[in-house]
Amino acid sequence: MDEPATLDGGCACGRVRYRLHSRPFDAGYCHCGICRRCSGAPAVVYATVPLEHFELLRGRTRRYRSTGFGERGFCGDCGAAIWMRVAHEPDTLDVTVATLDTPGDVVPGFHIWAGSRIAWFDTTDGAPRFEGSRPDASKPH
Repeated sequence: MDEPATLDGGCACGRVRYRLHSRPFDAGYCHCGICRRCSGAPAVVYATVPLEHFELLRGRTRRYRSTGFGERGFCGDCGAAIWMRVAHEPDTLDVTVATLDTPGDVVPGFHIWAGSRIAWFDTTDGAPRFEGSRPDASKPH
């Protein structure tokens, strides 16, 4: 099956729509407490694209600095988390996979901050788990 050249996504209310102009890489679960609090979920799956491959088609995202090294973009109307960007990777953007129209097209390949995982939440995949960050983060596979 051919993979689509672009992937579209958006927020819950539909005011924000975006397009990825390349296949994302580095898809994985984040179990850190900040991601949990920002999403209201036990973990968030992000996938990385080059910054210039993210296009807003409709609306705009509001942003806020969630840590000393990262900021997050979300819909200002419904609050849906759309992306995250970190200072040490200025040329990339991490998109929340669940906001894609076809999230099943992007399969998570690892877990980070697994040491912070909520005890009652686990997945059955065999993907590698890292207690903290991955040493080889944001390198295309």
